[in-house]
Amino acid sequence: MTDLAEQVRIEDPDFYTGDPYPVLARLRKEAPIFYYEPLETWVLTKYEDIRHVSRAPELFTSTSGTLLNDVRYGNVLNSFFPADAALISTTDPPLHREVRRTITPPFVPSATAHMEDEIRACAVALLDRLEPGEPVDWLELVAVPFPLQVIALLFGLPLDRIGDLRAWSDEMVKFGTPLSREELAQIAADLAPMREYFTEQFERKRAEPGEDLLTSLLDAEMGGQKLSQANLQTLATGVIVAGNETMRNLLAGTICSLAAHPAQMALLKRDRSLIVNATEEFLRWVSPITGFVRRVTQDTELGGQKLLKGQFVYMMYMAGNRDEEVFEIPDELNVARPRDPMHVSLGWGPHVCLGAPLARLESRVLLEELLDRFSEVELVGAPKRLPSVMQTAWTDIQVRFAV
Repeated sequence: MTDLAEQVRIEDPDFYTGDPYPVLARLRKEAPIFYYEPLETWVLTKYEDIRHVSRAPELFTSTSGTLLNDVRYGNVLNSFFPADAALISTTDPPLHREVRRTITPPFVPSATAHMEDEIRACAVALLDRLEPGEPVDWLELVAVPFPLQVIALLFGLPLDRIGDLRAWSDEMVKFGTPLSREELAQIAADLAPMREYFTEQFERKRAEPGEDLLTSLLDAEMGGQKLSQANLQTLATGVIVAGNETMRNLLAGTICSLAAHPAQMALLKRDRSLIVNATEEFLRWVSPITGFVRRVTQDTELGGQKLLKGQFVYMMYMAGNRDEEVFEIPDELNVARPRDPMHVSLGWGPHVCLGAPLARLESRVLLEELLDRFSEVELVGAPKRLPSVMQTAWTDIQVRFAV
C-alpha cells in the first residue's frame, strides 16, 4: 500500500479535483491527526476533532490567518486589508464577538425571511430562461448570477455592477490559492477599484440610507464609536467573498449531484418536505469550502498527538463531512438524511458562517423553483473542475433539463 505521506497533497489542486476521498478515508482510519511535513501542519480529518478545534479559540487562534497560504507566508490578507481593520475571519473572542455583532442584524433568520420574495423573483427570472431539452450553461445562467443578485439585494447595491462584483470576488479567493508572494501582492493592487467602489457606495448610503447591509454597517458601533472607513471596507468585502463563492460552489455541486443521482431528484420531486434536509445534505456532500487553518497558542494534546505552540492545524471540512463514525454510509448522497448530526461545511463554534440562514434560504428557494419546472437533469459532457486547494468549484457545467 502506498505510504500516506506520498498521497496527502494538501497544497496540490489536482489532489482535490481528482477523487481525494479514498485518501481522506485512510487518514481518518490510520492517522486522523496527520503531520504534513512540507508545511509543518497537522491535518485533521475527524468530525469531532474539527469541532473541538473550532470551539476552542483560546487554544487554536484565527489571528495568524485561516488559509494554507497563511502558513507559508504569514497572514496574506494583511497585504490587502488595512492594518487597523478588524477582519471577522481573523479575530478571536472577545473582539470577534464585537466585530460579528456589527454585521449580524441583516443576517438573522427574521431579517433574511423578509428577503424571500425578492430572492424568489431572482430565481424565477433565471430559471425561466432555461429551455427543456436544450443544453444550458448552469454556471453562467444560474449558479454565478443568482448569489451575486442576492448580495446586491442584501447590500442595497445597483445591479449594473454585478460583473465587477464577480470579478472582485474571484480575485479575492485567489488569496487562498498556491501563488507566490509577488502574485499575491499583485492581486491586492488589482483590487483597488473595489475599494474605490465601496467608498462611493457608503457615501451614497450616508445620503440615502435604506434597509440594507451597508446602511446597517454605517449605523453600527465598535468600542462605542462608529466603524472606521477601514472596518467598513473590510466587513463589506468579507461578506461579498463568503456570500458569493460558497453559494456558487454549492449550487454548482447541487446540480452535478442531482444529475449523477436521478433517484434523489425524483424523491425530492415527490416529497417537497425533504427540501430542507436536501439543502443540508448538499452542503455536506459538496463541501463548498475544503477547510481552514488555526494556529496552536500553547502546547496541547489532541487525539494522542502532541501539538506545539506555534504549529498550525488544518481542519479539512470535506473529510469531517464523510466521517464514518458520524454519518451513516457517508459516501452516499441521501436527501432524506436527518439534519442531526450537522455537517461542518459552514464552520462551527464562534466562526460558524454568519450568512448561514441566507445561504439556506437561497438554496431552498432555488430547489423549490427548480422542482416546479423540471423532473430530470442530465450532464452534457463532463463538468470541469476549478483547480483549487480552497474550494470545491467548477469552471464549466453543461446540463439538459426535462419536464
